[in-house]
Amino acid sequence: MGPTALKPGPNDFRRIEGIETFMIARLWHGWTSRENAEACEARFLDAVRAFAGADVEVAVVPPKVRKLLARFDQRSMHYEVALSQSFPSLA
Repeated sequence: MGPTALKPGPNDFRRIEGIETFMIARLWHGWTSRENAEACEARFLDAVRAFAGADVEVAVVPPKVRKLLARFDQRSMHYEVALSQSFPSLA
C-alpha cells in the first residue's frame, strides 16, 4: 500500500453514513507472452470452474460466512478488464 492508501478496518462500514453495501474485490496481476496468452487464460478459466463449480456465476459463500451476512448476491459477476497502460517486455 502506498502512503495515501487507506487500510479498511473491521468496522469501517459503520463510519460511512448512507452506505449500505460493499463489494470485496481481489486484484492480482500476471504477465505472459503473446504465445502463451490463450493457454494461460484457459487455465485460469479452469481454475475458476474448479473453485466455483460448473456454474461459475453461482456465489461461493461458506456456511460460516452466510451466518454473518444479512444478505448477499446469489450470483457472481465477472468482468473482463482491458488496460491501456503498456508494460515492459518480458523478453
